[in-house]
Amino acid sequence: MATKTSTYLRFVELSRTVMNMIHTEHLDETARLLLDELAVRDGHGKPMTVAELMALQKIASPATLHKKFNLLLKAQMVDTIFEGDNRRTKYVTLLPKAKSFYTRLDGVLAKSI
Repeated sequence: MATKTSTYLRFVELSRTVMNMIHTEHLDETARLLLDELAVRDGHGKPMTVAELMALQKIASPATLHKKFNLLLKAQMVDTIFEGDNRRTKYVTLLPKAKSFYTRLDGVLAKSI
């Protein structure tokens, strides 16, 4: 007898496929959690500063966050920008590769439902 897979589990399966399709295998779980935090803030139109990123102790220690942030930079998922004349505060912005990743995940979620 076949069992029905839950919607969430279908989403997990499909999201793994998307992650493999866009070559996020070099990003570990901590880097992905950090990227999720950045994407949520970006989605609300409130980009995170680098200082705020370094304070995300619910994800990891500052040293680990710094390492994972550098991985995201190297993977061309994020970049830093200044806003206006303020040259003291760097904001983290999602690059097209990261935006494409979340657009695909949106499609996967819709498909799993």
